[in-house]
Amino acid sequence: SSGINAEWPLRPGNIGSFEEVVMETVLLEDQGIRHRLLVILQNMLASDKEIAEKIINTQIFECLLALQMGMGTQGGVMKDLLNNCMAAAKHWGLIQSNPGDYVYTAPQEPSS
Repeated sequence: SSGINAEWPLRPGNIGSFEEVVMETVLLEDQGIRHRLLVILQNMLASDKEIAEKIINTQIFECLLALQMGMGTQGGVMKDLLNNCMAAAKHWGLIQSNPGDYVYTAPQEPSS
């Protein structure tokens, strides 16, 4: 057996853009595949600011944030990988440390 899950939605002829492939793979329940993808994303984010910026400006980053927030206080390798992804984005100055800063808030009108 090749070890490939027959239910995996990304079969030849059904492969979309890089962003689509990454997002579908991140959402798979197969922890082994998800782990491999997170290692790749961690390395891409850490390797170059331009590459990291492209990833941050896609829904891939939103998926990473959702995964990280969904893990809560759980530890483990997956959480470490997600933290490393965030640390790389912070290193390049693409995100801020406070998770509350990820949320856009409209500027307040000056009070008279």
